[in-house]
Amino acid sequence: AEVFITAFIGYILIQTTTQSTGIRARLAIWTMELPAQGMLKGFMIIIGAILLIIPGVITDIAGIILVFPITQSMVVSHFTRISPRIFKH
Repeated sequence: AEVFITAFIGYILIQTTTQSTGIRARLAIWTMELPAQGMLKGFMIIIGAILLIIPGVITDIAGIILVFPITQSMVVSHFTRISPRIFKH
């Protein structure tokens, strides 16, 4: 039952995130901005949702880490420290 629940949650997240990330990307293109962190967070939600769809405890844990905003901020700050010139504000 846990496999089906996490797969369903992952599917819903993919549906909602791809639409909102696409809208944010188009808006950034129209305003001539480079939304590196916003796009990264959207990408992380999509990857997290895919990991939730794949059966397994480890993939579920990794998916949950990538989906929640608190842990997303930690992952984004880690990526920002690793490559600061890519993720400029």
